[in-house]
Amino acid sequence: MKFNFENLNPIRIDKYLAKILKQKLTRSKINNLIKNNFLFIDNKLVNKSSHIIKGNGLIDINDSFFEKNNQEKLNKWNNKKLIDIIFETDDYIVINKPSNLSVYPGNGNSDYTLVNILISMGKELSNINTKRPGIVHRIDKNTSGLIIIAKNDKFSNYLQKQFQDRKIYKEYLAIINGNLQAKKGIVDAPIGRNINNRKLMTVTNKNSKYAITEYEVIERFLNYDYLKIITKTGRTHQIRVHMQYLKTPILNDFDYGKKIKENNLNGQFLHASKICFYDYQKNRKCFSAKLPSYFQEQLNILKRKKNVKN
Repeated sequence: MKFNFENLNPIRIDKYLAKILKQKLTRSKINNLIKNNFLFIDNKLVNKSSHIIKGNGLIDINDSFFEKNNQEKLNKWNNKKLIDIIFETDDYIVINKPSNLSVYPGNGNSDYTLVNILISMGKELSNINTKRPGIVHRIDKNTSGLIIIAKNDKFSNYLQKQFQDRKIYKEYLAIINGNLQAKKGIVDAPIGRNINNRKLMTVTNKNSKYAITEYEVIERFLNYDYLKIITKTGRTHQIRVHMQYLKTPILNDFDYGKKIKENNLNGQFLHASKICFYDYQKNRKCFSAKLPSYFQEQLNILKRKKNVKN
């Protein structure tokens, strides 16, 4: 990797590289490349982080450092136990994703994601030269459950068409804060970007898309409901936003509700439990994923409290 700097005020080389390469390398990685003789400035070796650069010059980082760094990442996440593969063919992989795992790299997390793990395991993925290889749809980092990964571009396009035509069936299980008035219902409320926080969504008529969510109460508890939820559309944060809109946010959803201390290491109580789609032979393929242990434990706690009250 080579790049020039021009008209630069005096600055330590480690601080300059941290600023320029913040999307590629951490500060510790930058210090390692300097100390281990991978850095050259104007064709001269620099191996001190305190080295000052200024004015104009050429920075050259030996490519073997990036090769070594990439191999370390591959070795780090090459572990089948990190994810639960439900089913796999030559065209797709169905995975029961744990909570606390992002689907693909993004701001603040370029390393530990579902995509990183799959690549480390040597899995073939569609759209391999893009930022989101294999990804046709997604679920939030702190939502657990089923996701379909495409292994080639042909099946990726085939699956995308099914999502566009609303032929994909997606069912979720959730615990919400509060009790809904009706045991069954449909939320038909458009969702758009929250103008006060661009990372979040909200129900709004301004610059929004229609969104439809069906719900059914499986069991009621004191101040909590356990729900089955079916999404008719696939908007960002749809279920979480619609439950907040009903004033019954998903339990432990600290973006749209309130985080509970007992489960601060786990995600919100929202689990993608079932998904159905069609293969090339037009056969409907359906897969289910059991609740994660922390989710089931929370249900058991609520059941015990309910029985004590009764």
